[in-house]
Amino acid sequence: MASYSISWRILLIVFMLDVTNLFAFAASEGNNDCFSEDKGNLDELSVKCAVQNLNDVFINFSSFHPDRVVKLKVMCDTRHELPNLKQNPHLNDDLDGLMNNTFGVLKNLRELMIEDCTLTTIPPMAFNGVSQLKNLTIRSRNYRHGKIALHLSAETFSQLQLLESLDLGENNINNLPQTLLCPLRRLETLNLTLNNFSDISSVGLSTGSRDNVLCLVDVQRVRLSYNRIKVLTSKGFAAVNQLRELRLDHNIISRAEESSLHGLDKLRVLDLGSNQIVALPPLVLRNCEELVELYLQNNSISVLPPGLFAGLQQLLVLDLSRNEVTSHWLSTDTFADLIRVVTLDISYNRLTQIDSSIFRSQYSLEVLHLDHNEIEVISDHAFSSLYKLHTLILNNNKITRVTTPMFSGLHVLNMLSLSHNDIVDVHPDAFKNNSAVMELNLADNKLAAVPTAVQSLQLLRMEIKSETLPKGSLKNCLPLEY
Repeated sequence: MASYSISWRILLIVFMLDVTNLFAFAASEGNNDCFSEDKGNLDELSVKCAVQNLNDVFINFSSFHPDRVVKLKVMCDTRHELPNLKQNPHLNDDLDGLMNNTFGVLKNLRELMIEDCTLTTIPPMAFNGVSQLKNLTIRSRNYRHGKIALHLSAETFSQLQLLESLDLGENNINNLPQTLLCPLRRLETLNLTLNNFSDISSVGLSTGSRDNVLCLVDVQRVRLSYNRIKVLTSKGFAAVNQLRELRLDHNIISRAEESSLHGLDKLRVLDLGSNQIVALPPLVLRNCEELVELYLQNNSISVLPPGLFAGLQQLLVLDLSRNEVTSHWLSTDTFADLIRVVTLDISYNRLTQIDSSIFRSQYSLEVLHLDHNEIEVISDHAFSSLYKLHTLILNNNKITRVTTPMFSGLHVLNMLSLSHNDIVDVHPDAFKNNSAVMELNLADNKLAAVPTAVQSLQLLRMEIKSETLPKGSLKNCLPLEY
């Protein structure tokens, strides 16, 4: 009888342990569910919650020790992501809201993500008590509910002085207070993509002052992609003079004022791609001599004024593809200071000729895209200064002949694309200085036979449409691959 009682006690203890363990990693009631994603580490917990309202997040939080939660993700509409969540046709019909001290119980919280909660405002003390927070993401995705926008006050983040990353993407925000970022002395990354900003001044990065003292924020990365910004106004980023990376792609920018990048002398990455820029002021980049990457692709740029790239001696990547640039704007001085550029893309423009002086200073260039232009003429020795060039893309142009000095100096060239041109003749010695070529594309030209010039390329893998050549024209071309 005694052993029978002991056995039941053992079973009862095991059952209680199992139940305790179960509720340590999942708690649910109705439509509010919280799950721990760190089953092996009970000292630091990462918790994900699916709720109907933001302020319901702690209804079923009793199984988690608040001091151990270091990461929390809250989702207000996760029916597709969490299939076991009880279906509720009224879920997220009403606006969500944050109250003061909503997360104050989580004293050691370092990362907080709030997604799909239809927020219109955030009270000044909403983040009171979570002073250890380093990463904050709020993505309400308000665009699903029409013109609902998130409005922030100057004090919204005043308690988060250790914050390093702030993601406010997809909130339909159209304005930020000028002093919003002043308390965030350690902020490194600010993400404002997919909002509704139309004016740089409304972003709050031009000037900021508190108690009549200028507020300079040390943020290093700002992302403003996919907004509705029209003009880069003068000194629009004066309050973030430590900026290293600025993303302004996919806006509707048509004009930039000459001093729009004033003070950004530490900027290393600038992305202005996919806008409506026709021309940039000659001195707009004069303070950005530390630039390493410059993206201007997919605009309507038809003018490259003299001096535009002057002083950019640290630049490694320049993308000018998908614009309206003509050969008239490529002179001896256009790229003269770009002595370290490694990748240069001028594809999908309106170039008609390449002069011998255009690339004379690009000793470090490794990849050059000139495809999808209207190039008919390439001057002798046009690429002779490009000692390190290994990839040259010239397909989809109007080249008719390949001459002996056309590719002189390209001793390490590995890939050469000449497809979709009008080539009728290739000089027998055209590739005599290009013995390193492994890939040569001559497809879709007007060649009557495989050029004898390819026989000097011992490492070659060539693409050419053999069915368009006369029978027997491939003779003596082995061991090439077709």
